[in-house]
Amino acid sequence: MGKSDLIHIRVGKEMKKQMQHLIDIGMFSTEAEIAREGIRALLIKYLKEAGLESEIKDKGKNAKKK
Repeated sequence: MGKSDLIHIRVGKEMKKQMQHLIDIGMFSTEAEIAREGIRALLIKYLKEAGLESEIKDKGKNAKKK
């Protein structure tokens, strides 16, 4: 990954608990990884809805290679 900007987010106790559960069962390594994947998924969704698929640069760890 190239140069990144840092953002801070607050999540509720229940969301943090659910995130920790995903980490505990091995689906993710860190809370930051969950946040990145979630943000990436939303960006992809809305870029597609806006007809801007060509703007999608990074499809994330779960993306299928073409």
